[in-house]
Parts: sequence; structure tokens; C-alpha cells
Amino acid sequence: METIRRIEEDDFKAVSALYNGRKSVEELKWLYTDPENPEIYNAFVAVDSNGKIVGEIAYMLSTYIQGNTKLRGVIPFNWKIIDNYKGMAGILLFKKILSLGDFSFAIGGTEAALNVFPLFKLEEKLKINQFYKVLNIYNFVKYYKRKSFTKTYGVILYLLPSYFRRIKNRNLYDDIELIPYNANNYVEEINFKEVFKKSISKNYINWLLSYPKIDSFAFVVKRSGITYGICVIYIKKVEKLKHSRIVYLPFLGDDKELWNSVIEECTK
Repeated sequence: METIRRIEEDDFKAVSALYNGRKSVEELKWLYTDPENPEIYNAFVAVDSNGKIVGEIAYMLSTYIQGNTKLRGVIPFNWKIIDNYKGMAGILLFKKILSLGDFSFAIGGTEAALNVFPLFKLEEKLKINQFYKVLNIYNFVKYYKRKSFTKTYGVILYLLPSYFRRIKNRNLYDDIELIPYNANNYVEEINFKEVFKKSISKNYINWLLSYPKIDSFAFVVKRSGITYGICVIYIKKVEKLKHSRIVYLPFLGDDKELWNSVIEECTK
């Protein structure tokens, strides 16, 4: 019978081995650190009768707010069982995570995970889209590579039109400010009473910025004297090609032009 327990410092090497080293010990330790309590890791492992780790699951436990209502929501991720394993470890790990919050939701996952989610009464409500944009056409065409010429050529052709799509300046606000964030200028996000959203703290922003082996940037988003919150951007250089990602944006309301303007400033 497997034992489910919270992950410990000495477990990370074995957990990294579950991914054949694709996820390093350093990365996993950062990812599983609780932003509000760095003394604990937000993950559990399944251990068999011989003391061997046969699976793991991590989670993010957050407070979600709408007006004065507060709920605890838990997001499971990195749900992994050793290959060819037969047993209840995977089910027990997932049940452990679900017991931590008032509600749960999962974003994406492997085909195997997506097939199992309905067993826990999770219902598919929407698809999450990923959006890409080429910012430097010369470097992109010159340095972008995949395992085969066909894949490289195909992705370049697929993404290239994004470089030529431009938002017309007349549809953008010219008074957007992205003020570099530091430990002394953290600001709370605007609480839109009608919006159900995750509560963001200074500790959470600082945790995002501590991601190892990557360049991270944060800015205070401001317009016309109104401060909306903090945005976070990652940039990682792979050989000579820089990959960037907008990791977090505060909720900006229903003004589409404001969203367009802030995103355009982030890409700059």
C-alpha cells in the first residue's frame, strides 16, 4: 500500500528522475515553494512499501475573491506516476490535492490526465488558447530551429504573419506607464466587484520573479493616475534567439483598448 506524504528536501532528486531529468531539482524546488510560506513545498509524493517514490503531484493553493466573498481554490499540476506502474497512487495523490481547497480546476494536461479528470467530476468548461507573436523577424528566421527542417519551416510559415499584424496606433492609448517594479513600489490590484479573480500578493509577485535560469521583469501598470497592478514578463535566451512570455497581467476591466495598449507596451 502506498503512503501519501508532503514532499521533503531529500525527495527532489527522485522526483526529478520521474521526468528523466527534464525538470531539474533547482526548477522543481522553486516551482513547489509556497510563495506565502517559503518553509514548505506545495507537493506530495506517493511512496511504496520499500520507500521508493512512485509518483508525485504539485499544487497551487490560492485565495479567490469576488467582492467580499473569498474561497480557496487549488490547481493541481505536475501529476506524474512512474512508467508501467499499477496501483492507486495516482488516484490517492489527486484526491489529496482536491481536499485542500473549496474548489479546484485544472489547466491543460497530458492526454492521460485529461481522460482521468472526469472521474473526479471535473467538467470541461472552456479551452485555453496560447497566442504567439514574432517580434524580431530577422533573428526569428535565422535562429529558429526544430528537430527537422520540415518542422522548422512549418512553424516559421505559421508564425510569420503575426509579425506583420499591427494594432493601429489610433486604437491605442498613449499614456500607458510601465514603471519598473522594486520591493518598495508594490501596489494592490483594483478589486472589480463583479469579477471573480485570484488574490495577488507581494509575496506571489516576488516568487514569480525568483524563477531561476531566466530573466524576469515586473512593472507597475498605470494610466491616467489609475494604478492597475503588477505585470510580469519572462525572457529566456535559447542559443541566439530570445523567447519572451507575458506571465501575468492584472485584470484591466472591460476596456479592450486598454488591454491592447498594455500588451503592446509589454512587447516593446
